[in-house]
Amino acid sequence: MEADEVHLKVNAIHRMKTVLMSLSDDEIKGPLFSYVNKIIDSECDEVLFAIAEEFGKTDIFNMCDGSQLLEALEKLAGCDETVVREQAALSLRNICVQMNESDVQDIFIPLVLKLASSDWFPGRVSACSLFSKAYEKAGSHKEELRKKFLELCNEDTPIVRRAGSSKLGEFATHVEKTHVIQEILPLFRKLAQDEQDQIRLLCIESLVPMAQYLSREENQVNTLGALLVAGEDKNWKVRLTFAKNFAQLAEAFGKEITDGHLIQTFSAFLNDSEAEVKDAAIASLSKCLKIISSEKITGFLLPAIQPMYADASPQFKAGLAKALC
Repeated sequence: MEADEVHLKVNAIHRMKTVLMSLSDDEIKGPLFSYVNKIIDSECDEVLFAIAEEFGKTDIFNMCDGSQLLEALEKLAGCDETVVREQAALSLRNICVQMNESDVQDIFIPLVLKLASSDWFPGRVSACSLFSKAYEKAGSHKEELRKKFLELCNEDTPIVRRAGSSKLGEFATHVEKTHVIQEILPLFRKLAQDEQDQIRLLCIESLVPMAQYLSREENQVNTLGALLVAGEDKNWKVRLTFAKNFAQLAEAFGKEITDGHLIQTFSAFLNDSEAEVKDAAIASLSKCLKIISSEKITGFLLPAIQPMYADASPQFKAGLAKALC
């Protein structure tokens, strides 16, 4: 670790298990973690990423004091560098799965709430990805976690709101359905109209697991309206995301809702002004033909496709050929 070359330092970090095996418990708790914390405060991003990666491994976790390891990852999750904090958050998620319910409630959840209340945005961004894992073992802390997650999703800071939006669907699948309908879906509908294009896009991606978790009737009442609005979004990347995920959404909503409502939006995608949206729609077609009735295929889709086939892109023609084979 005293070498000048970064790659030698990174290689040394990746030999962490060998070092741990040669030390006593007291040496790990004392000198080793004191040294690790010193490194975290002074080293370059490549070394910090390596530490975040190693500390998420099961064998490393089992050989260390859990509280000290989590404290080090908490520091890394608050880093300015995106790749470091994302890896730290991923390692924290991996560790949470291995922890028992009591330790999650006593150690992990306070860490999540502390990150979520950070003065500087990186900690709050990292916290957004930790709520779903913590919630599974939260016990009496569930309401507190839901409240804090919703607070992050409502933040004025766009980057935090984006982080919350990206994890909204995942979090919803871990929450009791009553709370999803009463608390999370109103937030989803609000974010689906956000002024930030990226947030509206992320809402479509989050809707996929959420729609699969809800019943078809619950989707029709709570999410269909926002989805149809997204199909007419002024930003083509939002429409592109919808087109890419159309098959999964159609399957979650079911044949009746797809035939009655979604097929019109899909037909519009086939005639979209952006070539990428059209190509994504035709690529989704082969995945969702079994969900669409033959009447809608002949009455809506084929009439939309035929006039544009001659001037269509090679990707569009290839996608159509695959769908019809």
